[in-house]
Amino acid sequence: MLSLKSLKDIKYKLFDAALWVVIASLFYDWALLYMVWIFVAIYIYEPKNIRNWLVPIAAFVGIFLITLSVLVLSDKTGFLLNHYSFTLKFNKEIFLEWSKSSKLVVYLIAIIFIGFWSGIKIGKSGVGRIASIRLIALSFAIGIVLTLLEAAKGSFPIMVTFFPAAVFLTNYIETIRKSRFQEIALILSIVVPFSIFIFEVLLN
Repeated sequence: MLSLKSLKDIKYKLFDAALWVVIASLFYDWALLYMVWIFVAIYIYEPKNIRNWLVPIAAFVGIFLITLSVLVLSDKTGFLLNHYSFTLKFNKEIFLEWSKSSKLVVYLIAIIFIGFWSGIKIGKSGVGRIASIRLIALSFAIGIVLTLLEAAKGSFPIMVTFFPAAVFLTNYIETIRKSRFQEIALILSIVVPFSIFIFEVLLN
């Protein structure tokens, strides 16, 4: 989706993105939320071409027909109805974990602040980068929603927010003018996570 800013091979990129989103939804139903991300990208970059809006639908239909064929052959046609339940019920355990875990709260606040700050700085560099930042912000927001909707135990849906968080952090470091402070920020971004991980391992 971020490579759409080149305005080259848009239909192929949209089809690939939609294809992977639908495949991901076969493992976790709420992954279909990322289809919103695709349609927003179409609206930002090339909304006037009607065929662009039909490409994600074509990918969805293609995967659906292939999946349905496999399920019919394996006599498991009830999978789709049971899998795509889309229950709008937040996982209380995860919500309580977020409210009690200082690390998750600090992570969320820090990424939102860094994303907002870098968005203001990059806003002066051109419309193309602003659109990319908006798409990254939407991806981060969808990741947070997925985390709150996740009900499966032993999974870590917060990991889907790591990519947009890394982009925000990279853009923030780029806005630092002095190279010495850039190096310090880069070193901290590497040392702090490893330190927390080692501390957690030793603590457990």
